[in-house]
Amino acid sequence: MIIRFLLKTEKHYVQMKTVLAYHGYRKDEMQMKLKREDEQMKRILLACSAGMSTSLLVSKMKEVAEQKEIEAEIWAVAQDKVMTEMKKADVLLIGPQMRFMKRKFEPIAQEQGIPLEVIDPIAYGRIDGEAVLKLAINLMGENE
Repeated sequence: MIIRFLLKTEKHYVQMKTVLAYHGYRKDEMQMKLKREDEQMKRILLACSAGMSTSLLVSKMKEVAEQKEIEAEIWAVAQDKVMTEMKKADVLLIGPQMRFMKRKFEPIAQEQGIPLEVIDPIAYGRIDGEAVLKLAINLMGENE
C-alpha cells in the first residue's frame, strides 16, 4: 500500500512523516510532496461540439496528471457552455472539429487572460492525454 500526501509546509511534512513512522509505515510506502505556495490546481477546459468526444481525452489527461502528480481539474463542455465555463478555467483547449470557433472565443479568452488553442488533430485522434496535458501546461507558461 502506498500513501500519498500533498503537504503545504515543512512542519506538516515532518509531523506526518513522524506519525506514519510511529504507526509502522516504511519510507518506501510514504510518498509525500511539499506543495509550493505558487503551486496551485490547474483548471483545464476542453470544448467540443457536444462535449462527448472529448470525454475519453479528459479521462486520459486525468490519468496522466495523477501519474505525474499534477493537481488538475480537467473537464469538457459543449460549445454552447464554453462562455460560462471559461470563467472557471486557466486554459481553454478546443477540439480540432471546432477550430472555426477559435475566433469567437479568442476575444473573451484574451479579456479574461486565459490561453486558448486548438488541440492537435493527431493528439486528439489518438486520445493522447499526455500530449494534450503538456500543451495545456505549456500554454499556462509552466513546465511539467
